[in-house]
Amino acid sequence: MSIKAGCRSFLLCVSLLILTAFPVQARSVQQLRSGEFIYSEQRTIPDKGWQRQDLPFHDFFDVDKSVSQRRNTLWGRFQFRAAQSPEEPTALLMDYTTERFIVYLNGVEIFRNFSDPTARTFASFAPAIVPLTLEHMRAGNNVIDVRFESDSGWCLGVGHVSVGPEKLLRTTYDRQYLLQFLGPQVINGVIAALTLCAFLFWTRRRQERSFFWLTIVGVLWWIRNLHYSAVDPPIGPVLMWESTIYTLFGLISAFFGFTLTVFDVANRRKWIAFFVGLGGAMIALRFVLHWFGMSDLASYLFVVPMTLTLVVICARAVFDKLSVENIVMLLATTIAISFSFHDFGWLGNAWEGAGFQIQPYASLIVYSAFLFTIGRRFLGALDTVENMNQVLAQRIAEADSGLRASEAARRDLEISQAVSEERERLMMEIHDGIGSNLITALSAAERRQAAPETIAILRQSITDLKIAVDSLEPIEGSVVSLLANLRHRLEPELQRAGLSFDWRVMEAPDLPWLDAVGALHVLRILQEAISNILSHSDADTIIVECGPLQHDGREGISIIIRDEGRGFDPSLPTAGKGIANMTTRAKSLHGMLICKSGIGEGTAVRLWLPVEYLENIQSVEA
Repeated sequence: MSIKAGCRSFLLCVSLLILTAFPVQARSVQQLRSGEFIYSEQRTIPDKGWQRQDLPFHDFFDVDKSVSQRRNTLWGRFQFRAAQSPEEPTALLMDYTTERFIVYLNGVEIFRNFSDPTARTFASFAPAIVPLTLEHMRAGNNVIDVRFESDSGWCLGVGHVSVGPEKLLRTTYDRQYLLQFLGPQVINGVIAALTLCAFLFWTRRRQERSFFWLTIVGVLWWIRNLHYSAVDPPIGPVLMWESTIYTLFGLISAFFGFTLTVFDVANRRKWIAFFVGLGGAMIALRFVLHWFGMSDLASYLFVVPMTLTLVVICARAVFDKLSVENIVMLLATTIAISFSFHDFGWLGNAWEGAGFQIQPYASLIVYSAFLFTIGRRFLGALDTVENMNQVLAQRIAEADSGLRASEAARRDLEISQAVSEERERLMMEIHDGIGSNLITALSAAERRQAAPETIAILRQSITDLKIAVDSLEPIEGSVVSLLANLRHRLEPELQRAGLSFDWRVMEAPDLPWLDAVGALHVLRILQEAISNILSHSDADTIIVECGPLQHDGREGISIIIRDEGRGFDPSLPTAGKGIANMTTRAKSLHGMLICKSGIGEGTAVRLWLPVEYLENIQSVEA
């Protein structure tokens, strides 16, 4: 979700909440604009002393002064016109009422909300709808007198008064009762549950200071809104109202502490200490004003600079660290503060606004914004955990692969070591056994001056045996090393025969697949080619060439043994099987053997071997 989309959704929800708070009256409903009022403890309707005042008629910041001078009983008189013969039931609607009230229609009592005059039921600006009996109503002007009585004086006053069809007013009453009375009760229950969750979370994660402050805010906000559901408070109506008022100052300070912590403002502790000190000063000032029976408006004046300072500090923090969460929290904080200003103006009769206190809904907005922030953080944490799990899984897979490779390397090393040990044993056995016997036989033949053919066969057998032993030496797939060993074995014998080697060996790639068996095949092919030169070519030089060579797009190595002797005609049949055996060995290596010769042109034998042995096997099998 982008920053714009998140803010737009949040503002839309708040706008719908605010719009539903304002009632829309039908044209047939009479909205009374003024009334006559008198403070009197008379039990009967006063005859004189009435004073006309505009509606709404209240100033809750002047309660202490009003109560000290005029007691806790207020009479209100309202006039309306009725049709000649009303076609439907008519009712009176007051958007908030006191703890106890009695309604008179044209001097006749028609309704009271209590049965025991000594009962001290508690109410908080609850709306009231009173049916007007048709037998006591007359055509034309009608007079409604209402006696309001309160133990604390906090509910003395009259808001909006309407007279009209009971069906229409019942709809308005239901909406007002839901928004200004039942809604705050439900919200207070939600706050209690969320506060408990915040407290439990904080007890497990003490470093999360925002949850600590949210717990304090939730407790104070719950106490502040408790007057919506406390019908018979055990501490009495007066103390209940006083605790509600003083809790407000603590709530303001705690809310500032919560907000500053959420935005992680610089010098947060100093700012929190400053705001908590101002909250204590407001409580002390309000107590002094109340003690002397003066208006407590001055105690609320500290709220204005406090809230403006808070908004500026939080806005700066948002711009320093711009995110959807911070913007939503800033909007929620601003809306909560604006709701509080709305209620201050309404309580002081500075404006009508929604007609009731909307500050309880600010708690829902703040909690929703904070839950949105926590939800975003939670989703971010889940993404982090998932990424970490993926990285961990990848690392485990890599470690497992490395472990498998290490285990395979270890097994290969063990096999290689075993093969090496077996090779050493065989070489030792051949050298000390067959090799020693052949050398002894050669020595005896030379001492006894045996036939030259016998001595030559013994020498050739020893050379063959040495070549077979050399094939067992580890060469790590290096054909160049293999040729070097062959030169080492054959060059002394060739020199005695009057021949020389012309080595033209270049750097060539290794053949990973070349094992001892393959090396022996290569040596036998080369040995057979050199033996043919010795037997048939009458040449005095053997040329050996080696280097990389591609064949059919595949990398490989070319080994050439050639001479400049008398050559032969390849088209004529030969008695021996030397070339056939060489070709068979080359095929077993998945290589290729080419023999070229001509009368007087010498002979060249080319052996081509592939670098990728396995790939070659697959292609051959296919």
